[in-house]
Amino acid sequence: MSRNNAPTFKFRSELVFNDIVTFCENAVLLKDFAPKEIAILFYHIEPSDIKIIYEMSNPVCECGSKLHKHDLINWNMDKKYPIFKYRYICPKCKKTIITPLEPIVKKGCNYTEDIRVMTMNLYSKEHISYANATKFLNEAYNLNLSRQSTYNFNDKESEKYISKKEEKIQEKLNEKNIESTGFPGHDESFLTINGKKYAFLAMIDSNNQSIINDQIIPENEYRDFLETFIIYSQKDLSPYKDPNTLNPRHPLLLIDLKKNTLIGDELKEYPIIAKKANMNFHPCGFHIIMNQRKPVWKTQKRLEQKKQRNQNRINKNKEKIHEYYEKYKGQSPNFKNKDSRRKQKDKVIKMEKENRTLQKENSKIQKEIDQYENYNERISEIFNQETFKNAKLRYNILKNQIKHLPDEIAKFITKLGKDLDNTLSHIENENIPKTNNWLEIFFKIVFPKKYRKRFKTTQGVKRFLRNGKIKWYENIVLKTEIIPDKNDAWSKLSQKYGKNKLMTKT
Repeated sequence: MSRNNAPTFKFRSELVFNDIVTFCENAVLLKDFAPKEIAILFYHIEPSDIKIIYEMSNPVCECGSKLHKHDLINWNMDKKYPIFKYRYICPKCKKTIITPLEPIVKKGCNYTEDIRVMTMNLYSKEHISYANATKFLNEAYNLNLSRQSTYNFNDKESEKYISKKEEKIQEKLNEKNIESTGFPGHDESFLTINGKKYAFLAMIDSNNQSIINDQIIPENEYRDFLETFIIYSQKDLSPYKDPNTLNPRHPLLLIDLKKNTLIGDELKEYPIIAKKANMNFHPCGFHIIMNQRKPVWKTQKRLEQKKQRNQNRINKNKEKIHEYYEKYKGQSPNFKNKDSRRKQKDKVIKMEKENRTLQKENSKIQKEIDQYENYNERISEIFNQETFKNAKLRYNILKNQIKHLPDEIAKFITKLGKDLDNTLSHIENENIPKTNNWLEIFFKIVFPKKYRKRFKTTQGVKRFLRNGKIKWYENIVLKTEIIPDKNDAWSKLSQKYGKNKLMTKT
């Protein structure tokens, strides 16, 4: 009676090593699709006299003949690890081929693909000098990169890296069916490129925050270009992006995107442009309130300064009064100093009276400052009401008191009444935002203020903005990190063995 042998289980890690690693007497042979991490692992654990060699997994020449191993080529991987590659020769056509490692490294380069991607990923997150970027990468990853290599990786290969991310974003937008809701917000920011001033125009959807359009243009031209930018941004320009569409129609003849209301600040051109584009216009509540408060803050600042001057005068008087009482403390008047003491006493009485007058004046000033603040809060409450009826009621209360209001408040209430219904349209339509603050956040993420005077070329600005827009989609719209499809050795192995085949029975 024979006994069955118990089944032996092999984990996937063992299968991978069996498939890509061959152990010889003086060498460890790796297939050309073996990840660099495996080469580094054996470099560290094997004795120094053992060579780590990459060989071709399918050594066949273009002519169909099988290649023969000819000699070894020293390859200083990442200029740090002495790894070897076989050079093959074809017995028929005599052609020589060095083991290609394209998933790991580009031909003729020492630095592996992940080092290049790491450099481009750094610049996609932060804009720093190439010298500082090189120093950071060398210290963080124990490399020996040169500044020129860092520059080359970012300058020559970032286009492909960014384009892959942009394609991935578009795929995810299509999957989630994110498209225009008809309520675009528009604003502009300003920057300097090599000493020249430019405007950065941007339009995003106020409901799903997807980017509709953006453009950089010289500052002195942007007001004339504004109408064209807004109208063209509301057109479906996808035929221009499709290379298969021959001679697409003029943009103005293309169909419109879904559109309803344009949201912007109090720029006088907006209502006119919105009307031409067959849209309503909703002014941003934040900008309205800021424009109302600017003259009020100036008045409050003047009152605060006057109050401070009065307080400084009171403090000086108090010091002199204190000095007088300290000087004659415990002394009785005598014939010699009677006259001078009386004169000083009169001055003290005068200063005390002046202090009381100044304190009363400061109390009145503080009441006036508080009154302005109260009006500011009451105006803000108009925009914060849940119903249009309540908002209009609060507005009418202020309007009925207009003769008794400070000039700054009275002017604002009069101006607000001319377009009250449109200004408060966000209360009854939940699709209309109260403010255009998403644009302010957009500029802070996509083009932070600290970077707006750093750039020397338009090309550098455009690359930076593309990375910034990727961050916007990652953090705000899609709320997920965008990772391009990998084309490396690890992905080849995962495709071969699958994610679920943890072990197999032999």
